[in-house]
Amino acid sequence: MSHGEGPLVTAVVTTFDRPSMAKRAVQSVLAQTYRPIEIIVVEDGSESGIDRWLQGGSLTCIQYMRHKNNKGLAASRNTGLRSAQGKYVAYLDDDDEWLPEKLAKQVELFETKGEIVGVVYCGALRISPQKPMGREKRPRLRGDIRKAIREKGLSTIPSSCLFRREALGRVGGYDENLLSHVDFDIWLQLAGQKYAAEYVDECLVKVHQHESYKMTKDVESRVQATQLFCNKWQSELQTWFGRRGGQRFCFQFKAQVMGMLGWTCFHKGDRMQSAKYFLLGLRYNPAKRENYVGLITIGRRFCDGLVQIGKRSKRSEDV
Repeated sequence: MSHGEGPLVTAVVTTFDRPSMAKRAVQSVLAQTYRPIEIIVVEDGSESGIDRWLQGGSLTCIQYMRHKNNKGLAASRNTGLRSAQGKYVAYLDDDDEWLPEKLAKQVELFETKGEIVGVVYCGALRISPQKPMGREKRPRLRGDIRKAIREKGLSTIPSSCLFRREALGRVGGYDENLLSHVDFDIWLQLAGQKYAAEYVDECLVKVHQHESYKMTKDVESRVQATQLFCNKWQSELQTWFGRRGGQRFCFQFKAQVMGMLGWTCFHKGDRMQSAKYFLLGLRYNPAKRENYVGLITIGRRFCDGLVQIGKRSKRSEDV
C-alpha cells in the first residue's frame, strides 16, 4: 500500500515511568512504512519527561496525554481510544517495538476482509538477556473468535493487534475494573459480539522482557486479578461452550497464569513460592506440561545445591 493511499491508523503508545523504552517504542512507530498514522502517547500518572522529548524536533505532531494519577493499562488504552480518529487502532506497550512493515501488512490484510473482522494481529519475537536473538511466538487464532477459542484456547500476543475502531467502540473499550488480563478480556468481548480475527503469519513485534517486566512482579495481585477475570467470564463461557467447557477454559487459564507466576518466583530465587504456583497450576490442569518442567527444574537445582554443599564439606574435611 503506497504512502498516503490507505485509511488512517491511530497508534497509541501507553507508558509509565520508562522514558528510554517509550522513546524506542515511539521511534518504531515513526519508522513504519505505512501512512497515514496518527500517534497518541498516553502517560499513566508518571512524570518521566517524555512530553519534553516529544516537544522537540519533528515530534510535535504526536499527541501527548497524561493521567494525573496512575489508572492502569485499560484506562490508558481507553484514553487513547477516545481521542483516536483512525479507522484502525493499534496499541504499543512502552517496552515493546514494531518492525517497520507491521502496520502496512496488517492494513493490507484488513482491507481485503469484510467488516466481520474486528482484529488483525501478528507474531512476535520475545527478546531477553538470555535470548537476545529472540524466541518466536506465532499467532494461531483465525476466523470466528469464539469458535477458535473453543478449539484452540485463547492466546494473545503483546503489542501485536490492529483493531477496527468501530469494533472497540461497540464492545465499550477496555474494562477498567481489571488490573490484569486486559488483552484476554478484549478478545472475549470481541468474541461476544461475533467478530472474527485474522493474522499476518510473521513476527513483526519485538517484545522485550526485562527485570521490571510488567505486572507479574506482584504475584499475589496477579492471582487476585486472575480470579476476578474468571469470575467475570465463567458464566458467559458456560453459555458459549457448555458448563464443562466453560469450567475447563477457566481452569486452563488459571493453570497457565500459575505457571507464569511459578517461573517469576523461580527467577527471583523464591523456590518455595515457585513450587507452590507450579503445584497450583497442576491442580487446575494436570496435563499442563510446563508446570511439571518447573517442578523438575526446582528439584534439579535443589539436588545440585546439595552436591555443592557435599563438595565443600569434603574439602573442609581434607584440610
